[in-house]
Amino acid sequence: MSVSVRDQILVRLRQAPARAVAERPPVALPKETGLARDDRIEAFCARFAEQTGIVYHRDPARDIGETLAEICREHGIIRVISGFDSVLAASGLPDAAMGIPELEIRTQAGFADREEFAEAVFAWADAGLTGADYGVAESGSLVLAFDRNHARLLSLAPGAHIAVLPRDRVVGAYEQAMAELGGAREKPSQIAFVTGPSMTADIQGMPFKGMHGPGKIIVFLV
Repeated sequence: MSVSVRDQILVRLRQAPARAVAERPPVALPKETGLARDDRIEAFCARFAEQTGIVYHRDPARDIGETLAEICREHGIIRVISGFDSVLAASGLPDAAMGIPELEIRTQAGFADREEFAEAVFAWADAGLTGADYGVAESGSLVLAFDRNHARLLSLAPGAHIAVLPRDRVVGAYEQAMAELGGAREKPSQIAFVTGPSMTADIQGMPFKGMHGPGKIIVFLV
């Protein structure tokens, strides 16, 4: 396209009459928004399980690090790379699990550079450990907000993803999670909605897990 034609197009665009932005029609929120907290959590867990996600509930009487080690042991997970996002840090992980003999835990901050981190996530880790910003009862989805302390690779590259989800962060609908994230002082670089393990059926219609992401997603409710 020549410069003159480009300029003509831009002039016509500038001269085009402005149109009023259409108002968003009212949309009824799903019934899950009216549920009590324990009922929201029950709905989230049921729908997450429908997509073959796995949920563990923390027993407050037990050490959280030992509970994480037990979860990992049950799923054959030994090598873990952890983020250091605010949700995870508030739970006491991964610090509470450091030093447990059967676990090898490395943190996102402990790598010399991005290349070393990426190589370990792809080639070394059995699982990535992160916080989950929200759980959505409407669909059984996790909401992951990424930033410098919560790398996307941790929930994408390893064969398993362990997401620590606070019970008070289970909301009824997507709109509620997005409103909370939109009002945060620091905006995330990206947001992902995760509803169960990675799954595809584009090869001869045969369902297969783990093709484009983790084949196992574990939620640890705390």
